[in-house]
Amino acid sequence: MKKDNAFPISIHELILVHEERFRPRILEEYFEEDGVYYRNTFKPTKYMQLKGEPTRLPKTILDLLFHLTNYNKSKYDYLLNNLAYFFKYLKKSQVAIALIGKQGAGKGILFDTIISELFGRENCITINNESINSRYKAKIIKDKLYYNFDEIKFRTSEKNDSFFKAVITNPSISLEEKNVTMNKEIELFGQSIFSSNHIDALKIEENDRRFTVINTGENLVNTDFLHYGSYENLVAGIKQDLEEFAKYLKNYDVDINLANTPLDTPEKRVIIKSSQDNIIDFHNAIVKLDIDYFYDLIDLNYGDLHNELQRDFRDSKINRANIAKAYNALFSKNLSSKEILKRLRAIEPYDTFPKITHSHSGEKHYFNLAK
Repeated sequence: MKKDNAFPISIHELILVHEERFRPRILEEYFEEDGVYYRNTFKPTKYMQLKGEPTRLPKTILDLLFHLTNYNKSKYDYLLNNLAYFFKYLKKSQVAIALIGKQGAGKGILFDTIISELFGRENCITINNESINSRYKAKIIKDKLYYNFDEIKFRTSEKNDSFFKAVITNPSISLEEKNVTMNKEIELFGQSIFSSNHIDALKIEENDRRFTVINTGENLVNTDFLHYGSYENLVAGIKQDLEEFAKYLKNYDVDINLANTPLDTPEKRVIIKSSQDNIIDFHNAIVKLDIDYFYDLIDLNYGDLHNELQRDFRDSKINRANIAKAYNALFSKNLSSKEILKRLRAIEPYDTFPKITHSHSGEKHYFNLAK
């Protein structure tokens, strides 16, 4: 509520300020809610206050984003739209992006050098397993704009499922705060991003609408740091791009519906499958010669393996070695053929597989799938 004097409220009203509150969508130090005055503890960064259009393309930052989406145009556009949506409106989307890929791909650079600068370092936090397992989580999520969940082991954090769901989608959450008597829920303003070097760190259920999973490019060292020659040169280029990138995001034609809709990706389908009891489905796909079950191998860059399975299925057989290759590729595992066959043969009452006879072709060993 603006006044003609130097302050947004009068001296008399200032005396009536009730308490401090974090309100990122209100760009005033003092504000009124339901007839009560509050002091806003949120302070916009200089990048949030920039006006006008960019004078040039922020090429270094866009190059990094393209690399982080493994040079996939639809995933790149999705990531850009997600960043622009939150930067323009400071309203968290209902979808968290999970960047999964090799160490050194640039996931940390994105959060530490770009996001934390744009949104303010005091407003951003990296959360690890130790923080997640703390009894007092309120401190780490209260009054923040961005949460970076780094290498969180979902599969060992089932008791925290409700916490993750709330942080991503809910407007508030009830949590304990050390030495504080909680009489109301903590409001949640922050956007969430997850990063991991291991795809099996996440746990995603069927029909999930909270995650978009994106497989990153390779280690930046292998690309000569995106042809910038060194880590230092890459970071320097990013820093020079920040103001132009902020203007770029402010002028971005945001698709609000897309920002709140998860993107279906092969990586996400792999995680969903691995989160389920997948060994029975895998078993059935083999004995039923169901090549469609293995379609994700193509999107996961195992096209040759898919083609070999398709050829062998036409002859009602499967190469013993390809069973482990297919399983490990689909579910991001590293199990031996012996271990996978042991699990397949343990399935009851599915007893077809153990009775399959062998055939040999050169040094390859096949299971005969003919009925």
